Amino acid sequence: MARPRDRRRRPPTVSRGLRIERNRMSKGNGRLQRRILGLLEEAPERRRNREELDEVLVGNEGFEPSNVLRAIKGLARKHLVGFADRPRKKDSVVSLPRKVSIITDEELSELLAEIGARS
Repeated sequence: MARPRDRRRRPPTVSRGLRIERNRMSKGNGRLQRRILGLLEEAPERRRNREELDEVLVGNEGFEPSNVLRAIKGLARKHLVGFADRPRKKDSVVSLPRKVSIITDEELSELLAEIGARS
């Protein structure tokens, strides 16, 4: 039994076109995410609770509270921040990872010599 012509499958160019558009989108952090990272960098312990972030971002800068939470969760998915989500905003903590300290070759050889001397 033959298929009617109007029920033919669409050519695959439609899905290919969508894939091409999807690949053109930016994969970087958005404006709100960059602002959150900046606020965390400025904090003395590189951490703030959601209440403090909302005070600045929603109260002073006019962002929507739901977008702030969405941006935090997006940063956490990318492993750029640590996020402990709690029922209360003042208990929910957003933090940057610890700063990495670089060990020189000389320091590494001294540590290895010290460990070797112990055993």
